[in-house]
Amino acid sequence: MTRAIDAYDDFQQPELDPQRWAIQTNPLAEGGFWTLEEPTAKTTIDGGTLQLRVEKYERFHDTLQICDNPKHLVASTSAFQVAAQGETVFSVEMAVENIGGNPDDFRDAFASFNLIDYETAMIFDHAATSRRTYAIHERLRLPGFDPASAFTWFVEAPLSGLTIDPTEFHEYAIVFDREAGQASWYIDDRLTYEARDIEVPPTLRVGMGLFTLHPLHDGRSVSLRGQGMAGQWRNLRVPERA
Repeated sequence: MTRAIDAYDDFQQPELDPQRWAIQTNPLAEGGFWTLEEPTAKTTIDGGTLQLRVEKYERFHDTLQICDNPKHLVASTSAFQVAAQGETVFSVEMAVENIGGNPDDFRDAFASFNLIDYETAMIFDHAATSRRTYAIHERLRLPGFDPASAFTWFVEAPLSGLTIDPTEFHEYAIVFDREAGQASWYIDDRLTYEARDIEVPPTLRVGMGLFTLHPLHDGRSVSLRGQGMAGQWRNLRVPERA
């Protein structure tokens, strides 16, 4: 597997560089945006590692699933090229810690490494709890897109042999082949999921975030259960900027 070469951010500065990173927003059908930011989130950079920590989730949305799920999401201000031919690799080392909730139920809380394209509404993510890891392949239900085209696949590889412990770093990579229409998810060089004959966007942005995935119930959010989440990211590698 060919490694990505651009570090983009080595997380050596005392705080996130606003030229490189911004809190993500989701567009609303009636206009405006919903900010994906927890009010008590603590952002720490130490020795090349970014940490996002929320002791107790507070952010929710009662009518839009795509605004209720992401509790705190930081995304790159730059997009990165996905080559028309050959492999393109995005990777990061990530460690995860559940704070309350159920680490065996990803719906309660997970941390993620996100690859995002709002032009096509396509999402490619690695997700993890303190104990389990998942691949996410998704088309968001965004304004302007046919709702029937939206989907969310959350896939576990139970026979991968991976052992996940809280705060333990693993390398999470996603490899794209636009020409073949293929995306492959790897953890520590082990293939954990592969999607074929799919739409691969020409550019992607990078994100790191904290989420829930409880479906809305009777017109309201049920995602807040007193739980929180913490994630750490280091050694980010991406292809050339678009």
